[in-house]
Amino acid sequence: MAVPMLPESGEPAGPPAPAAPPALPADPGPPPADPAPIAGRYALDAQVGHGATGSIWAATDQLLRRRVALKRIDIPRDMGPVEAAELRERTLREARAVAALTNPHIVTVYDILAGPDTDPVIVMELLEGRSLARTLAAIGRMTPEQAATIGVAVASALAAAHSRGIVHRDVKPANIFIGGDGMVKLTDFGTARGRLDTTLTGIGLVVGSPAYIAPELITGSPAGPAADAWSLGCTLFACVEGRPPFHGATPLETVTATVHDPVPPHPHAGELGIAIAALLEKSPGERAPVQAILPVLREIAADPSGIRVDLSRPDEPPAAAGPTPAPEDPDPTVATPSAVTQTMPSPMATWRRRLRLRRGHTASPATDTGPAIGEFTD
Repeated sequence: MAVPMLPESGEPAGPPAPAAPPALPADPGPPPADPAPIAGRYALDAQVGHGATGSIWAATDQLLRRRVALKRIDIPRDMGPVEAAELRERTLREARAVAALTNPHIVTVYDILAGPDTDPVIVMELLEGRSLARTLAAIGRMTPEQAATIGVAVASALAAAHSRGIVHRDVKPANIFIGGDGMVKLTDFGTARGRLDTTLTGIGLVVGSPAYIAPELITGSPAGPAADAWSLGCTLFACVEGRPPFHGATPLETVTATVHDPVPPHPHAGELGIAIAALLEKSPGERAPVQAILPVLREIAADPSGIRVDLSRPDEPPAAAGPTPAPEDPDPTVATPSAVTQTMPSPMATWRRRLRLRRGHTASPATDTGPAIGEFTD
């Protein structure tokens, strides 16, 4: 029996929202005109998102009595039957793979609805909050400690995916969700797989986010885990500087700068500059894997677990207090180290040495323990 399809985005379902992770809008629209539950159990409430790959609906699972999000993957109507079948199968295969991942920073997939002649529908957890993109648009930029907390969450999610052979391929602030409680989740797994295996023109026209695409993808190389690492580096850069590292007036100018221009300075990065420099190596072979950068991010993060990010601004010191003295330890760890770990180099110091040697600097005990502000922005 065919799976009932979600209404087309043009049907009345409340005011459509911009493309975003599955989330409850501030003022949900009225329910769709057809009240029949999808697959006999999912009652639609309102459309809450629509993007290049499909539409997202808030719904109620009448069987388990919980709110869920339904995402329909749109199959282009002019696509041939063979290509459409391949796209459906690839979508289902990737959704199953993501459903098998167990990580607190990956949106949970509950169910997959599919039929031979209908577009796949993925049932997943419904999140309340807003994307990192909207957060940055509201606050401008955040502290390195806040950005590193987000980095821990995203890197943890990517490491779990990479260990299962899954490449996200579209890591960017719009696909990172911050819940009302500060919980950080990476969304939209797998939807970019078929779209990023294209030429430069296809990337610029279809994906629409060239500021976060790795240089090797722009030049036609296949996507791998290193491409996700680059996108994470661009995201961290945007968190502390308020904009991605490469941005031009047109998508073509942006991707051209990504390939040919050096990584610009990031003066607000603080110690996070170590992670950004390691992730934004132009050569994927020289780029830090997300698994390797996780310990560095944890040393910097306000919450080393990455579970929740606090976006409140720290109180400014009173004017009469004078300047804040520099910390005695330029590489503070998150906990008091034991006698054994005191003799071991920190991950941050290790990456300082690696980056310095890669870029022709001379390592020395004095500079290996110093601050990394602006140190690797050649």
